[in-house]
Amino acid sequence: TNLTNANLSHCLFVSPNFYRASLYNTAMHNTVILGGDLMRTQFEETDLHESALIGVNAQETCFKNANLRRAALINANLKDSDFTGANLTNARFSSSNVAGADFTEADLSGARAHNVDWRKAKVPPGTIPEPLIEIPKWAWIVLIGGLVGVIALIIYGITNKRQKSG
Repeated sequence: TNLTNANLSHCLFVSPNFYRASLYNTAMHNTVILGGDLMRTQFEETDLHESALIGVNAQETCFKNANLRRAALINANLKDSDFTGANLTNARFSSSNVAGADFTEADLSGARAHNVDWRKAKVPPGTIPEPLIEIPKWAWIVLIGGLVGVIALIIYGITNKRQKSG
């Protein structure tokens, strides 16, 4: 499929089959792609800013010089994909496979990630994205204290109920 220079912005694609499609220089900003086959698709110089790729198989896909600014890549298979020179500023990665991916000269400033093993990338990004959620150390103490308090209230409620009925 040749969709070079097409305008597919503001669309919702559910399980599309873009296998080996050419979307060179295509406008796809503010687009959501749910599932589907993007394997070996050419997104070179494509504008995907503020888009979401959720649960897609984008293995061996070319994102060279693509604009993925503020994009979300969630549960995406990006194995062996090429992000050379891509703009991934403020992008969000979650539970995505980047094994064998090439991030040469990709801009990931401000990007955040959760459950992504950047060490498996062929060429990891120059700047590894910060964690998606960073909980301060003091918050863990508050959370554990709250959990202990809830457990204590449950035990108190059970023992108090037994005393009243017995």
